[in-house]
Amino acid sequence: MACLFAGLVVLLSVLATPFAHLAGERLWAHMVQHVAIVAVAAPLLVMGRPMSILVAGLPPRARQRLTSALPRLSQSHIRHYGAWSGLALVAHTAALWIWHVPGPYEAALRSEPLHVIEHLTLLATALLFWSVVVGSRHRALYGGGVLVTFAAALQGTALGVLMTLATTPWYPSYARAGALPGSGLTAIEDQQLAGVVMWGPCSLIYALAAVLLFAAWIRPPQRVSGLWS
Repeated sequence: MACLFAGLVVLLSVLATPFAHLAGERLWAHMVQHVAIVAVAAPLLVMGRPMSILVAGLPPRARQRLTSALPRLSQSHIRHYGAWSGLALVAHTAALWIWHVPGPYEAALRSEPLHVIEHLTLLATALLFWSVVVGSRHRALYGGGVLVTFAAALQGTALGVLMTLATTPWYPSYARAGALPGSGLTAIEDQQLAGVVMWGPCSLIYALAAVLLFAAWIRPPQRVSGLWS
């Protein structure tokens, strides 16, 4: 419950506070939003075991049926872990890159419904990714999770490096904001700071998750509670 509550607080903090207005004016703040969604809120929500909470809130008959189905879902998750982890990585990576290409990014800035879809897509694919990687209680799967998580970390690193080292602004909306008097940062400085946010903190969180998974994988066998328990 603490993890679930913390994940919801993180989401509200970056999406439903004055920080959301700042993200509309500063690219670095928008990157903080994205990092908070995919690398902080999403894993916290997964560790909050939402499936268990959902089951507990169902009517008795529906709860009994779903409870009896969960072991089969868990076994399917184990048997097809390679396919699930590959799908989760591809979906998560595609969402990350597509929504940072200048065209879709600019379109989302200019359309509030599309902006909502952007954030929902990032959150949904991140939830799928973290559910597959850290949601299982089966220690034997953590070795694969280490590889998948490092692969995801490289995506944030690559995107951050490209954004930081670019010599021209990627997004016209932020370029115009940076040209305004008293804006504090030039457009390219704003973009470089945004790249550092994606390059540093985001990649570090994924790398730390991979290290923790590796530690859980090599420690003596024990039952590890996860999403499917």
